[in-house]
Amino acid sequence: MLCCLGSLTTVSGDPGPGDVFREFVWRGPFVNAGNWQRVTDPNASHAGAQEFLPNPVNVIRIDDLTMAIGAEVTIELWGGHAGTSNRRLRINGGDWIAIGEPPGIPGDAGLHPDPQCYQYFTYPSVAIPLDALRLGDNTFEFTSGGQTCFDFGWGQWGLWGAIFRVFYDADKPHASGRIVSPAGGSSFDDTLRIALAADPTVGADDAIVRVDVIARYEDFDYEGNGIWREWHHVTRRGRLRHHVGSDLESPFEILWPTTWVPDQRDPVDLIARVLDRDGIYSMTEIVGGLVLDRPARSVRLYKPYDVPPRWATRIGRRQSAKVYVNHDLRLATQARMILATWSGGHADAIGVNGVDLVPRVGIVHDLSLDRVDVPVGLLRSGANEFFTFASTEHHGIEVLWPGIALKVAYSERLTDPPVEDEIIFTQRLSEHWFAAGAGDPVEIDLQASDPVDPSARALAMTVAGPFWELRLQRHAPVDIRHHQVLRFRFLAADIEASASAWLRLSVNGQPEIRLAGPRDSTIDLASTVWQQFEIPVDSLGLHPPYLESLLFTGQFAGHFYFDDIEVLLSPRTAVSDAGGRSLPAQVELLPAYPNPFNGSTHLGFELDRESVVELSVYDVGGQRITSLGEAYYGAGHHEVIWRARSADGQRLASGVYFVRLRAGRTQRWQRILLLK
Repeated sequence: MLCCLGSLTTVSGDPGPGDVFREFVWRGPFVNAGNWQRVTDPNASHAGAQEFLPNPVNVIRIDDLTMAIGAEVTIELWGGHAGTSNRRLRINGGDWIAIGEPPGIPGDAGLHPDPQCYQYFTYPSVAIPLDALRLGDNTFEFTSGGQTCFDFGWGQWGLWGAIFRVFYDADKPHASGRIVSPAGGSSFDDTLRIALAADPTVGADDAIVRVDVIARYEDFDYEGNGIWREWHHVTRRGRLRHHVGSDLESPFEILWPTTWVPDQRDPVDLIARVLDRDGIYSMTEIVGGLVLDRPARSVRLYKPYDVPPRWATRIGRRQSAKVYVNHDLRLATQARMILATWSGGHADAIGVNGVDLVPRVGIVHDLSLDRVDVPVGLLRSGANEFFTFASTEHHGIEVLWPGIALKVAYSERLTDPPVEDEIIFTQRLSEHWFAAGAGDPVEIDLQASDPVDPSARALAMTVAGPFWELRLQRHAPVDIRHHQVLRFRFLAADIEASASAWLRLSVNGQPEIRLAGPRDSTIDLASTVWQQFEIPVDSLGLHPPYLESLLFTGQFAGHFYFDDIEVLLSPRTAVSDAGGRSLPAQVELLPAYPNPFNGSTHLGFELDRESVVELSVYDVGGQRITSLGEAYYGAGHHEVIWRARSADGQRLASGVYFVRLRAGRTQRWQRILLLK
């Protein structure tokens, strides 16, 4: 039975437990490059591409199809010229088969949405029809499409080797083994000893000539596919690399040094490939649930973000990406950066935070994986920028996906702080944030009385000139990878707004979000009641994991307020009451439904504890239309139906209304629209 730990289409060649197979490895000859093969778009318009066409036809010899049940080919693939698309292969002159793009690129880390616009070296595994193969020599060839970005008329990619893998029925004679140590669920720290023995029902120790152990865990993306937790291993000319280890003699024991393996949120799993003297591989069962437990130290992996497309640095260019460190660097003892490059020998400088660390890494016109020590003193809490610089004209250093990652070792065992809502201003400015204004002139009052509820506090601004800014800056960036919603409330109060007035928000210096203006109606600058708004974090144009600043800007004068500025988690962490029922973590006014509505709408709310609740409706002038009751409610979910009537029972006209929920000292607002 063919059962793969990863997808057989585009992720990696990972045969699963019990699989039986042979590998037929192609390592050349390479006819159009030094030690690799170019694959060129047959329709390339660039004059330089023509000398590499037509693409070569290669030969692989398959000498065993007896009891075969499936086949795949794993390709050592260099992405080539950025933007190259439509990579395909065919066997024996048959139909072209799509190779596809790496599934995890760009994820949330890149600055371009399309994976082919990044430099990468990856190892896709593509299922091929079994009936496309024949016993003996088989031809295979590759082709390419053009460039979808950075187009200069030369779609091109390359390969370093290919592994044709034929899977067989489990009844095909083969030796087999099993991992006898460690036991599933056991713990380890900076070393793990792994022992394997032959399965006596299938084979014997002397029938096994090699074992290769592979682990599933989170580490640097060696495979270049954007996936950090997977069965880590790659091949180089068909030979296994970056796996746990191999042994060629019985008793089969492997010592895995895990000193620089990062702390793991999830358990580690092991599997082994067993090769017998007849050249047949079989896969052991998985030993899972292993816990990396370091009692007195930690190693943390910090992943890059803002990774530039076409990271190919040359002709005096400087390129960079960031990593975010959210731990106390005073406890750090060592640090190293990790990067995969193609032609890394063409660099002139590689460094961090403006400081050169090494002039270059790797070699010229080839793949290299390098680790460079980083002085801890050069790192900072929050965002760190890793860069490359090159002055060469012929070619530059290509930093391959995922970019430059950072590992830091700490002298104590680290525990991550609890993930909580990020409160910026609610009744007061958080101690983690500071506020600054700009304009002609601007006054900020961080403890102004709420004009609707004088017992509460809000952030008030008084602006005399037409242009103003309110910058909210965090002392140190905060990790928001688990957060979903940016929420704030705005009250116009007394604003002098012309027809061209506007209000905008920029987060971390990203492009502005238009909140109010001649063609924007998210916020009503003519309203004199609190308006509450929620903006999905994933629409802010950020690349997780950090939040540094909010910048509100406007073109209007007058007096206005902000309050309840916060970045909220979703889903919310729940607690349970004595009966085991899930309770919300805080007071919440849920989105009305339907909204807009005609006739009636459902107003739902949630309480984290029992409370007296007042639910009221206001018009756009700030006048209370009706109270839907002031009553005692228990913790949990509740719902009230409003039938669009005033306090005296009169039907209301179409328009905008505001719902206010008040529970203790907490207030929540929502805008609703009545249409008839």
